[in-house]
Amino acid sequence: MEIIENYSFGEIIGKGGKGTVYKCKKLNKDYVIKKIKNEKNSLNEVYMMEIVKDIPGVVKILEYFEKNENIFIVMEYLENHLDLFDFISNVVRIKEDSAKIIFSQTLFSVEACFDRGIFPGDIKDENIIIDIETLNSKLIDFGNSKKVSDEDYCHFHPTEVYSPPEWIQHKKCDKKLFTVWSLGILLFDMVIGDIPFKTRAQIKECNLDMLNKIDISENCKNLIRGCLEKKIQNRTKLEDIKNHNWIK
Repeated sequence: MEIIENYSFGEIIGKGGKGTVYKCKKLNKDYVIKKIKNEKNSLNEVYMMEIVKDIPGVVKILEYFEKNENIFIVMEYLENHLDLFDFISNVVRIKEDSAKIIFSQTLFSVEACFDRGIFPGDIKDENIIIDIETLNSKLIDFGNSKKVSDEDYCHFHPTEVYSPPEWIQHKKCDKKLFTVWSLGILLFDMVIGDIPFKTRAQIKECNLDMLNKIDISENCKNLIRGCLEKKIQNRTKLEDIKNHNWIK
């Protein structure tokens, strides 16, 4: 068992393009530590998490340290939590009432990030954990987050299947409208059991005819269509989602 800074590293609980996540222990208390390469802009995730750590729907950063060309981000460990990707895989489709709880909390957390000047950047099922008993949700990954005022997209690499057509085509975006699209994909994923688009061509075409054959409420379909509107001038505004009939 590897021990770094008095943290005993246990099982790997997550792995992505930018790092590996471990369950760790220190003084008989459990923690989560994300290990990333110490490269240019790597500390960005730490800075962003410090800014949003007081938001209830964001996993709390506790400290970080640098060692052996790596950065280790120490976060709270939450019992009985599962990432949303695995949760959906287990239940296939989430009932609308449950999806509404998860979606509403995620929306609140995202808006709170924007209120602090932070664009979360990569909203998707793998970056949200939920309490399997209460369905309380938290955002867990800020590796692609940016300041709202930052217009440099050189180091912005969001998940393609959660990205809107304008990003796919031009690698430019309005950050709030980008987020609305990602939320629409997330909602579709929860209530249908899979994402609507798998390729760049499908994202650009933005065909949602499959919604006509799905047994979900019209209000839910309407919100999904509003979020996944190809024309950005017609896409639902982030600030308006909480007042949608499906949410209220």
